Amino acid sequence: MANLYSPTRSSPPQAAPSTLKFSIVVPTRNRADCLSTALQSIKRQTYAGFEVIVVDDGSRACCRARYAEIWRMLDERFRLICISPDDAPGVGPAAARNRGISEASGEFLAFCDDDDYWCADDHLAVAAEALSTTPDADIYYANQAAFRCGKMFNTERWPQLRDWLREAPKVDNLDVQRLPHKAFLQPGGIAHLNISIVRRSLAEEIGGFWNQLRFEEDFDFYLRSIDRARELLYRPTIVAHHRAPDLQSRDNASTVLNQTERWLAQCMACEHIRVTARTRRVIKLACKTQGYTLRHLTMALYKNNQYEAAVTAGAQALAILPGLRWLLFMVYLRTRAAIGFLPRRLRRATARRGDFHRSRYREAGVR
Repeated sequence: MANLYSPTRSSPPQAAPSTLKFSIVVPTRNRADCLSTALQSIKRQTYAGFEVIVVDDGSRACCRARYAEIWRMLDERFRLICISPDDAPGVGPAAARNRGISEASGEFLAFCDDDDYWCADDHLAVAAEALSTTPDADIYYANQAAFRCGKMFNTERWPQLRDWLREAPKVDNLDVQRLPHKAFLQPGGIAHLNISIVRRSLAEEIGGFWNQLRFEEDFDFYLRSIDRARELLYRPTIVAHHRAPDLQSRDNASTVLNQTERWLAQCMACEHIRVTARTRRVIKLACKTQGYTLRHLTMALYKNNQYEAAVTAGAQALAILPGLRWLLFMVYLRTRAAIGFLPRRLRRATARRGDFHRSRYREAGVR
């Protein structure tokens, strides 16, 4: 099911003077209503030089049946690709986005998840002007507001950028500024994909998204793309609304996976970044993130009385992120694990001796 259009489709507006073209990749699965909102927010963009590649990854048949109605409100810039059968497990968000990237023809890639939407109609117009003015810029980020269950709870994606923005040079007369790489390599979050624009050649150079990840694939892509980028631009204006997953819902990887699985996925992403990154600052951040994640995992296992597993995770954390206090805790943890291990050995040995004596009694006819 590709390229669903109605004979009465509308025509796109006239293209802006800039010749820059964006390819917007929108992965989706079983969210027809949210998808419609996201696509309409893209259609409202005042800059016309874009294409939209919607990649459906195994939605139910009833959801796909609604696409014809949704596409009647769009134009020929919007394409639909279904990469998995109806109600299939799917290939995952990383592989779905990679399929969209492989179909892209624009110089720059933009992203919008099906449950998010753009609230600034000039998002692409400002980005096109800033990127055309700064030929060495490979990445363009903007700001967003986050909502959960309809209530806003975050109006600034990167509060830690305030100090950087005071002295960062502007791009012409735009509300866009040039920021150094280290400004985006601080603890406190990453750029959500719906506020990220990346040069397509850069995305292809790093191999796109890592297909092995079904969670934290955006974190992996974020750091690996910054690792290879030349210049980075940032627009502090809120251009998108992000719907944070409902903690009671089960239709999002953030809620389907339990906390331990999320920590393991983040460790896997960090390991991938450490192996593939070239710059010391990115590798250092990946090591630090993995170390703290392993510490969180260790403490959770310890509180659950899983001492031997906690020792394994804690030892990895100590190797990656050494520290005296953590070393002392590991000595204590190993002692607890040994204390817990000895009674089990004694119980097993006692049980084996009991089995031996019972068998001898049976042989002697003693009950």
